[in-house]
Amino acid sequence: MSARIIRTYLLITGLFNLAMSLIWGIDTLFKLHAGLDIFQVMLTNAAFTLGNVLFEIPTGVVADTLGRRVSLLLCLGTLFVTTLLYVAIARFGWGFWPFVWVSVFLGLGYTFYTGAVDAWLVDALKATGYTGPLEPVFARGQMTFGAAISCAPRSWCPCSGSHGGACRSPGSRVARSRWRACRPRCAACSWKGCGTGCTIPWCVP
Repeated sequence: MSARIIRTYLLITGLFNLAMSLIWGIDTLFKLHAGLDIFQVMLTNAAFTLGNVLFEIPTGVVADTLGRRVSLLLCLGTLFVTTLLYVAIARFGWGFWPFVWVSVFLGLGYTFYTGAVDAWLVDALKATGYTGPLEPVFARGQMTFGAAISCAPRSWCPCSGSHGGACRSPGSRVARSRWRACRPRCAACSWKGCGTGCTIPWCVP
């Protein structure tokens, strides 16, 4: 039974952080494509962090009073709704401030997860009479976390890396389609067209 609980813990840790890493990998590009500039993108990320700070203790109370499972379900529900709102904001062009407010509640959703799963693991192992050390279990959890977030997609710049060949051919269909998808939006990137050698990997103008 203890081994099954540990496997469940590792599975939840891996799947949750894999899903988050897929979002983190494209979050900046998604917001730039939605019309924000890079400074506004950083402000929305700051709003997410603010949500983490504001709701960390209240959501811990929820986990302690209503239970770890309820806290995890609230986490998944909140993240699901806020992700759909992100898509709606980009789709309908609602602008910067809706992104800010939804980012705060995205932080709320994440705080429902932090600590709740670890606390559930400890309670469940104690209930089964587990007497082994917990440090190796948490260490495996951190390894699972690291493996999951390493799967985040890398953003690309059309004028560098493996995509450079297609992009340096001005008349190619691939180059034209990529250029339409990568309009100049990033103040940190100086290139204005294919062939000038942008080397900032996270910058998609």
